[in-house]
Amino acid sequence: MGFDLYGENPVMREIQEDTYPVYNKYAGMDFKEQMTAFEKDTELKDQYYEEWRKRDKENPGTYFRNNVWWWRRLWQFVCVECEDILSEEDKAGGESNNNHLISQDKAVLMAKKLQEKIDDGSAKAFQDAITKYMDEVVKDKHGNPKNDDDFMANYPFLVSNLQEFILFCSESGGFRIG
Repeated sequence: MGFDLYGENPVMREIQEDTYPVYNKYAGMDFKEQMTAFEKDTELKDQYYEEWRKRDKENPGTYFRNNVWWWRRLWQFVCVECEDILSEEDKAGGESNNNHLISQDKAVLMAKKLQEKIDDGSAKAFQDAITKYMDEVVKDKHGNPKNDDDFMANYPFLVSNLQEFILFCSESGGFRIG
């Protein structure tokens, strides 16, 4: 399971029409039509997804994804550090894939506040504390915490992931958590 965030009104860089020829050709087609073309030509499908990933990377406000392991800890940090920005409904909306909307105003404020936490070292201190906690938890032979109370030791945190989230927030125009 993962958390997919979609920008509501993302900043889009102007790109020449021929930069993404395969993506531009197939993006407007319905899924069935796309899949029919892709079933016939895996090279075409690979090119489409390569162009799609490149386009999204150049436009970071369009999409952000974390699997559940990375998202839970990131969202925990966001909720604590942005508690004056997020409502209780917003905080709960980040815990499920219910298409909850975070407004553009809130997304911009979150990005600013979270960047301050990177700049002042708070985010790095949190990362270090989580890493230490994860390392110190007693684990079974499968690498899972032996004590049920230590289940959160499964959820890592990295400042680099936070930085990607900040960039997404700042360029998303608000976003939905799905």
